[in-house]
Amino acid sequence: MPRGTRLRLNTPTVAVKLHDAGTKVAAIVPAGAIVVLVDDMPEGSGLMLVAWDGHMCQMFSEDLKTRGEAIFGHTVRPPAR
Repeated sequence: MPRGTRLRLNTPTVAVKLHDAGTKVAAIVPAGAIVVLVDDMPEGSGLMLVAWDGHMCQMFSEDLKTRGEAIFGHTVRPPAR
């Protein structure tokens, strides 16, 4: 999936919020939430960097594929990292 793609999650999905201080906190992204793909994480990790609710998060790419629905015709410029 290309950067800037918007996805609507169909079921609650686990994410890891990344904080400025370098801490990571587990979170549940609710069903119906919109996430924006920002970037792939290191190859082989199976993770994607997404923006959600003003936060940068890591989510499994498989979760995004199986639990997300692309909102076609609506791409946005991903936030700066």
